[in-house]
Amino acid sequence: KSILTVSAAAWIAGTPIAAHFFGRVTPGGFFANLLIMPMATLNVICGALGIITSFFSRWLALHLNNLSALVADNMKTLSFITAEIPFASWETRKWTVAECLLWYAAAFVFAMRFLKSRRGWLYERTPPLNPDGSARTVRGRGERASRPRE
Repeated sequence: KSILTVSAAAWIAGTPIAAHFFGRVTPGGFFANLLIMPMATLNVICGALGIITSFFSRWLALHLNNLSALVADNMKTLSFITAEIPFASWETRKWTVAECLLWYAAAFVFAMRFLKSRRGWLYERTPPLNPDGSARTVRGRGERASRPRE
């Protein structure tokens, strides 16, 4: 669920920018991001480890940096492949700033209505636990707490 949320957020945020500056809309970017985001994580990890290991092992740093470059090249290739899929990307006239702001306003309204209807869709909700680890029941609105019977 998390990678879908991040991919959707990246696509929603990036669409007006790409349309404004490049005159291009890429709905296929949503699906490409599902693969590119884990690859980007691996790329950053390999690059950071390559820098750290360069202080004590040139051989290991070289291989980590080469792996980072390979992952980056595969990310670029995946982007090009996605752009060639029919209807995954198309040209449009360049959006005005007002159209971009309208896009963001509509996305905000949709997100607020969606989140309100889902009541915490973005958050993992776990029931409160008793000290013994069992799930505690939570009263709904308007319910009165009943006293335990002795």
